[in-house]
Amino acid sequence: MRASIDVREDHLLIELHGIDQVAAMRRTLLVPFSTIEGAACEAPAWPRLGSVRMGTHVPGRIAAGAFKEGAGRRFVDIGRDTRQTLRLTLHNHPEFDEVEVATDEPERIVGEVARHRPESVQRPPVYE
Repeated sequence: MRASIDVREDHLLIELHGIDQVAAMRRTLLVPFSTIEGAACEAPAWPRLGSVRMGTHVPGRIAAGAFKEGAGRRFVDIGRDTRQTLRLTLHNHPEFDEVEVATDEPERIVGEVARHRPESVQRPPVYE
């Protein structure tokens, strides 16, 4: 199943459906626009084996739930038929550093994020 994403005034509400709720061990995820650093449509990036913190991971079949990879915390909801995902890069979100979900029309959500993000989130580039 694909997640549905409701664009609200100050946040995205990601809702999981059917077996994905059970696999991810949660129904919804709230992502305030103020925590979104970037949004993109990308091919799925499957979590590493053994990185699941809470959820389900059967490589190549399903990845749903919270994953710990390196210093990052990810929420993932993808299945074997997933060709494109919505990937959100987050900053100061209380639970996650990245969210990656299969959803219908991820391009539309990327556009909505660009329209709703506060100016303070559009950080200048960092030069090293």
